[in-house]
Amino acid sequence: FGASLGGPIQKEKTFAFANYEGYRQKLDQTSVTFVPDAASRAAAAPSVRPLLNLWPTPPDGAPDFNGIAQIFSSPPQSIREDFGTICVDRNFSTRDSLAMIYTVDDGADVTATPANPFSTDVLTLREQVLSLEQTHVFSPELLNTFRLGFSRAGYFFTGEPTPGTPAA
Repeated sequence: FGASLGGPIQKEKTFAFANYEGYRQKLDQTSVTFVPDAASRAAAAPSVRPLLNLWPTPPDGAPDFNGIAQIFSSPPQSIREDFGTICVDRNFSTRDSLAMIYTVDDGADVTATPANPFSTDVLTLREQVLSLEQTHVFSPELLNTFRLGFSRAGYFFTGEPTPGTPAA
C-alpha cells in the first residue's frame, strides 16, 4: 500500500514530491526440522535426556533417518516495511537551482529459524539517504554542479527464544 503526492508549491519556482510505500505480511511458513527420534531418546544417558526433551517429539510415522526424525511445523513470520521519499526542487533564477531528496527505509522481520524451532531470527533495518544538488549556469558553455550526499544505515540481526517453547 502507499501514496504519492507532487506538484508546484510556487508556480515555476518550487516543486515538491512525496512518496510512501508500506508492506505488511503475517504468514505461517512451512518448516522442516530434524530431531532425535524415540529410539535415540530412550538410548540416551539419563543425564542427556533432559536436553533431548527440549526438542519436539516426532509424531508417530514421522520419517526416520537412523536416529533422527523429521518433523514439520508452520511457525509464524511477520514482515513490516516502510519506505518514503521527499523531493523538493527550487529554481531561484534561470541560472540557479537547488534540489533536495531525502529517502528513508525502515523495516523489521521476525522469522522462526527453520533449523531450530526454539530460535527466532529478528532483523531490523533503517537506511537514510540525503542528497543536495546546486546548479549554476555561467554561460551556455559553462555549467557548475555541486553535489552533497549523506547516507546512514543501521542493520541489526539477533536471535531470540521462540515464544511458547521451552527455550522461552
